[in-house]
Amino acid sequence: MPHPFEQARNRVTAMRKQANLLEAVDRFAPPEFLLQLAIGELIEYADEQEKHGTPNYNLADTQGEFNDIAVFYFSWLETYAPNVDMLSTIHTANGYGSHSAALENLEPVIMDSIDTPVSAVPEVMNRLASIGMHMPVPYVTFGSMSVTVDKVLSNRNPVLYSEDCPVLGRKLVDEELVLKYQHLERGTRMIRKAVNRTLVPSDWQPHYRQLVDWTNSADNLAVIEGALKASGAAGGLTTELEKAKGNLYTN
Repeated sequence: MPHPFEQARNRVTAMRKQANLLEAVDRFAPPEFLLQLAIGELIEYADEQEKHGTPNYNLADTQGEFNDIAVFYFSWLETYAPNVDMLSTIHTANGYGSHSAALENLEPVIMDSIDTPVSAVPEVMNRLASIGMHMPVPYVTFGSMSVTVDKVLSNRNPVLYSEDCPVLGRKLVDEELVLKYQHLERGTRMIRKAVNRTLVPSDWQPHYRQLVDWTNSADNLAVIEGALKASGAAGGLTTELEKAKGNLYTN
C-alpha cells in the first residue's frame, strides 16, 4: 500500500496533466503562487484548531484544509523541486508530539521553499506527516487523497478551465492564462461559498458568461455577487471582489 503522501503526489501529478490551465499557472505565475495558496489553507486549518482546541477539534471542519495544504504544496513540489524524494525526507512522523507543535511557525517554513526548496522540503514534510499522524485516525484525510484531488478537479470543470477563450476567440497564452485562472478561482469560490458544497454544473452554468469573461473581471464578479445575493446567498462574497481589484496573486 503506497504511503498516503505518495498517493497524494501521484494524484496531483495526474490532476495537473488533465488541467493544462493549472500547468500554465505553474509556468507563468511567480514561484510563491502555489505556496501562498497552501498558506491560505494553513491559516484556515489553524483557525479550526484554535476554535475547537487540540485534540478535540472537529475533524470534518479541518480535513479539507489539511488536504488542500498538501495538494498545493505537492503541486509546487512537482513544479519547482521535482527531483526531491519527499518520502525520504520524513524522518519521524511523530516528531512534534502534537498538532500545535507541528503547526507552530509552519508558514515561514513553507515560504522558505521559494529560495531553498531542497533544504525546506524535509521540514515541511515532517510537519505535515506529524499533523497527519495526530489525527484521531492517522492520515484519515488521505484515505484516499483522491477525494480531495477529485474535488479540486470537479470545481475546475474543463468547460471553464480551457486554454480556448470564447471572449477573444483564440487560445490564451502566458500571463493571459494566469489572469483567466485567477478570475475563475474568484468566481467559482463565490459560488461555492453560496451553495456551501462542491460545485456541480448546474451551480455555475447560470453564471457562465460572467465566468468565461476574464477580461472584465471585477464587473463580472459583481454581477455574480448580485445574482447570488438575489437568490438568498450573501455571506462572505465581497472579499473576492476586493481581491479582484487588488493584488493578482493574493489568495
